[in-house]
Amino acid sequence: MSTVHVLSAGALLAALAALPAVPASATASTASASTASAASAVASARFGTSAGVAPFDRWGPVYSPGRQAKALGELRATGLDPEDDLPVAHVRVRVLLADRTPSDSRCAWAVFRITYYDDEGQPALTHKRLRNCFDDETPSLLFSRSDVTEVELKVCSEAKSARPSANCLYSGTWKVLFTAFP
Repeated sequence: MSTVHVLSAGALLAALAALPAVPASATASTASASTASAASAVASARFGTSAGVAPFDRWGPVYSPGRQAKALGELRATGLDPEDDLPVAHVRVRVLLADRTPSDSRCAWAVFRITYYDDEGQPALTHKRLRNCFDDETPSLLFSRSDVTEVELKVCSEAKSARPSANCLYSGTWKVLFTAFP
């Protein structure tokens, strides 16, 4: 199930301001630990997360080439057993997408590539995407998927269209947000 929310630019800035700064010298685990409580508070206020639920790991910001689109969010993976022959997890992802272009003729895209195992145990791919064509809005997307082995993200800024272009999907590199394999 995917849910799209629209967050005003002011509300996004307030949510980001609530997160503490992390020194550049901090390790990923230190950065994650230092921002976990603030990220959980923002997530609770923004998405209605209840206490007692496993926290989300914050990721981002991730920019498009030229920095005209910006995505940031959280990911929670549960049920992962790395000792399994095929380690998989149930993954829940939240993303906020900002269009930083001054023109409404361009759109920001956040495209997720999710690798999972289907019902027959074969690897498969699916995509989730979010589009924002207005610099004064910040839509969000929440999705979840079971039996996931990897979640990747690509952020693009391009001419307004109903779908991301082949250039967006197939050129450049994908940012790995989660992998079940050590």
